[in-house]
Amino acid sequence: MMEARRILEAHPVNRDREKRGERPANTILLRGAGVAPSLTPFKERYGLKGGCISTVGLVRGVGRFCGLDVLGAEPDTAIEELGAMALEAAEDYDFVLLNIKPADDASHDGDPDRKIAVIEEIDRAAAAFRGFAEENYLAIMADHTSSITRKDHCGDPVPLVIAGPEVRTDDVSLFSERAAAKGGLCRIRGTDIMNILLDLMNRSEKFGA
Repeated sequence: MMEARRILEAHPVNRDREKRGERPANTILLRGAGVAPSLTPFKERYGLKGGCISTVGLVRGVGRFCGLDVLGAEPDTAIEELGAMALEAAEDYDFVLLNIKPADDASHDGDPDRKIAVIEEIDRAAAAFRGFAEENYLAIMADHTSSITRKDHCGDPVPLVIAGPEVRTDDVSLFSERAAAKGGLCRIRGTDIMNILLDLMNRSEKFGA
């Protein structure tokens, strides 16, 4: 950050701002900085060719770091169009991660009406996947809970549904936090999801017999 400040202070744009009596933009604010761990590439770890579709730079960066191919999506791409992109990508990829951001944004703004509208838009876009799940596996979940009242992330469990050939069904007929808590998957960790999907796809590593 100190090096960035040194460069910005000498930047022609900031010099011009100072001459006009304006404040210079002479520092950067970093959020969530960390150290990159050593990761096994996605294909090497799971044996799957993976792609990532997201309008969010952070998600795209994490996807690329994990070894997923980042597929084109502009920041203003509509949810329905993102879904269509995922279906098209699934023809060439074994695994496609589709990230949809606007519901999280609405939570951070404390705007329940907009969050409801986004979820309804996702519902409409999800209709295109009904036929897809007859021969493929579809998992729908949230990456974390975003509280409307807190306007921030929190640790509550998120709902998860998996559809596809020979997926064992349960009695849950709604997709919500309360309904999913009664489902057959029970409460799992995020690190369990890939193992569950690999088992359904018959791509998991076998042990013993």
